[in-house]
Amino acid sequence: MNISKRVVSAVFILIALYMLRADWLLYTTQCAHIGEDFWEYYTAAWLVRGNQSLDLYEAAGKDVDPAEEDPAPNSIFEQTAQAHGVLFTHPYDYPPTFADLLLPITLMRPNAALISWYLLNAAALVWAGLLLVRVPGTHLSAYAAPVIVFLCIFPATADCLIYAQIPIILLLLVIAGIDLYARGKTLGAASLFALAAAIKLTPFVVLIPLLAWRDWKTLRAMALWCLAILAALMAVNGWGSLDLYFLHEMPKVATKWIDPGNRSLDTLVEALWSRSTTGAPMPGSVFAGRFLSALVLCCAGWLSWIKRTETLEIAGRIETIAIFLLLSCCVAPLSWPHAYVLSAPALVIVGQRTWERRLPFPEAAVALLFLLSMSIVRLQTQGWLTAPLGITLAVMGLLRLRRERRSHLPGLSEGGSSCLRNQSSKRQSQRPQEFLTDLAPKDPRIAPRPRRMASTVAHFSSGM
Repeated sequence: MNISKRVVSAVFILIALYMLRADWLLYTTQCAHIGEDFWEYYTAAWLVRGNQSLDLYEAAGKDVDPAEEDPAPNSIFEQTAQAHGVLFTHPYDYPPTFADLLLPITLMRPNAALISWYLLNAAALVWAGLLLVRVPGTHLSAYAAPVIVFLCIFPATADCLIYAQIPIILLLLVIAGIDLYARGKTLGAASLFALAAAIKLTPFVVLIPLLAWRDWKTLRAMALWCLAILAALMAVNGWGSLDLYFLHEMPKVATKWIDPGNRSLDTLVEALWSRSTTGAPMPGSVFAGRFLSALVLCCAGWLSWIKRTETLEIAGRIETIAIFLLLSCCVAPLSWPHAYVLSAPALVIVGQRTWERRLPFPEAAVALLFLLSMSIVRLQTQGWLTAPLGITLAVMGLLRLRRERRSHLPGLSEGGSSCLRNQSSKRQSQRPQEFLTDLAPKDPRIAPRPRRMASTVAHFSSGM
């Protein structure tokens, strides 16, 4: 092992130890919150089972942030929770799709349902790692053990397991969709992308690279699956719950309060604009944060745009989708640390390129700083560096992929242009006879035999 490999190995070991330290601090300081968010899913599933989907979003008619407001003591949501053995719960702030999918857990008692949920998450985490290393074009099959270890010790995973959140399930769905997309199974990939987006809206970000690649086949398949899911939601929950969520609940998310634990670009803009880490944001800061997030996504889509003369191999497409999943964590209005589980595929690819010394040093340094910011537990305001570092890492990755695909075009790279110029000057310097000889067929069976002018004239004279 040479010196550079030893240095990279030492850096990887130090990062792993630092992430383990962050996991230990999370488990010791947040142990009182274990399984806390699961109870809102459990209560929402009971409401759907009782045909009370309209009561999923009780804060829809109030001027409050649904992500920060606890349910009222006498609300139907709180009464349903207490009736089924749940003493405390947060309000449900996801689309009704997830509550519909969790109907089977209403057949269990609360503690048994929580244990089943943790077992499901552990299986999904390992399955996601095994799927990721076997995606065609990634060449990760030799890194199965390191990938699974990284997914287990990633601080976002620890935060997700403590609060019993859903990003691990989303990670499995999007990785399975990427695997099917890489294998050319468009319909199956579109179904998994659409299902993940129906559970939580952030996976809809995969539409941007598909539009940039003009992959109309996958886009049509996703549109059909989204319509099918929408029809199923209307049949189970009715239009009223969808209206409450999309028109009343979602527009108010992360607009009423600055939370230091929210590691999104919007929160950073609101804090800098208001010059405060807590309290209500300034009126213009919310719009500025949303506008800047949209601008970042537009810039990323422009960097992913493929000209008709360019080709992007499947490895580049997979890495681009992974980068957009990382961007979705950074620009979402509400992005707790556990939401960054979806950034794991991009970080795995960056780690692979770093180990194989195929990554520029500045990009590797930004990735290191991103992981360090994710491992900050006690000082939450320093965690606000996560979003700008993630956006920087994503933009650098997209620029690198753009250079790589354009370097394969012979007329765009500097070497290709000089080669063409040399060939052109060489052709022009040849004598006409040699140039015609070069253009003549090389096969002696079809090449015309040269004849002297005198013999040709004599032949015609004798005929006359």
